[in-house]
Amino acid sequence: MRTQRVLKVFLASAFLILPTLVFRPRHILAQDSAPAEKWAFLIALDQYQDLPRPRLRVDHAGRIANLLWEKFHFTKVVELYDGDATRAEIIKLLRSLGEARAANAGILVYFNGYSSATPEGDEVDWYGFDSESRTEAVPSDLVQTVLRSIRARHVLVLSGAGFSARALSSGGGVDPNLRSRQAIAYTPQVESASDPFGKALVSILEGLGEGESLNGSELAQRLAREVGEDAILSGVIRNTGDEGGSFPLSSEKVEEGVLLGVLKDAESGSPLPGLSVGIQGIDRKGRTGASGEFRLWAPPGVYSA
Repeated sequence: MRTQRVLKVFLASAFLILPTLVFRPRHILAQDSAPAEKWAFLIALDQYQDLPRPRLRVDHAGRIANLLWEKFHFTKVVELYDGDATRAEIIKLLRSLGEARAANAGILVYFNGYSSATPEGDEVDWYGFDSESRTEAVPSDLVQTVLRSIRARHVLVLSGAGFSARALSSGGGVDPNLRSRQAIAYTPQVESASDPFGKALVSILEGLGEGESLNGSELAQRLAREVGEDAILSGVIRNTGDEGGSFPLSSEKVEEGVLLGVLKDAESGSPLPGLSVGIQGIDRKGRTGASGEFRLWAPPGVYSA
């Protein structure tokens, strides 16, 4: 069963579109480049229908999910494990990311299972629970297409099963702090049943002190020290654009402010009760009360409501 954890989810049918009623709360100020929302999507498999069973991948993924949720204050954590991580379900999840509109969010994608690579390593296809051969795997072209279509501020892919080398570039002299679309993959010469990649990631996240942070390039360096320089492939995902900044893994919680307002008809001045209102760029929505009043919580920033 897919597990999803969401912080402060409000359901609304649509945004209120009234060009004459735009609120710009100046008491909530833009502070840094950290994404207002942090989402994680974790896929891990210890069980396959017709392949040898690895060990500890799901256990490590579960520990990573808990750390992201409790220590790193992610606002959405979706987990897909073992028999639920079929080829169809993985593709469905990836396509949902490609269709998401999360302009001010940071998205982390984690995959740990079997894969199939060409001898050169330029193509790597991920195996779902029911994949028995490369023709039944999740194709690398689809993964790359999704990564290019995601509308998010930062994207970080962590793969314990390799990644297509041709999809990555070293950055071409780009400052590591300006790489907003990155992938880090484990590519060992010999497979291990003890999941060194997941184990190392758990250790690094657990060891990060309060207020400390890591960007994608720094995380790749630490993983390389843990599992071996030759076993880590990392780089910028080609042709994805760059929004500036690298996905920050920080244990410091971003404080939130409250956005208060009243929606009234532009002509009559009458309050507008029971209407949906949301903040552009992040998943914070609610409805106006009997007098048109609304209250929305948001990270520091300047927003239009």
